[in-house]
Amino acid sequence: MAKSDAPNYRKATTNKKCGNCKAWDSSKTDDPMTGYCEWYDFNCRADHVCDAWAPDDFEKAWEIIRSDEKGKFRGYSKNTIEGRAERQGKARAWNKARKVKRGRTRLRYARNKTRGNVRPKMRRQLGAGGKRESVSR
Repeated sequence: MAKSDAPNYRKATTNKKCGNCKAWDSSKTDDPMTGYCEWYDFNCRADHVCDAWAPDDFEKAWEIIRSDEKGKFRGYSKNTIEGRAERQGKARAWNKARKVKRGRTRLRYARNKTRGNVRPKMRRQLGAGGKRESVSR
């Protein structure tokens, strides 16, 4: 095989170049801009390319490292637009129910307090520094 066998050997216009091809071997030449193509058995230039170009393993790894997508989980993406109205409606209903329940609880405690039944017996209901003896009647 020779240079004429390399498919469409030409000057490179993209980052795909003989210099970063898997078949590139720069140790067989003295000039850093020329190397040996192990697949087609000829000396080629680093700034040229052919259609048989394959990425070097280092180049693949480097692309992954430079990528913004590295480490980003791409599965299970949830469509946030679909069903938004239903979710908002449920949230409104739940908040309204919680507001009503909180109001009822507050009124019950206020009513019990006016009756003289101050009833937080549990420690976590006493507040900071509260004692059980001082609260119960």
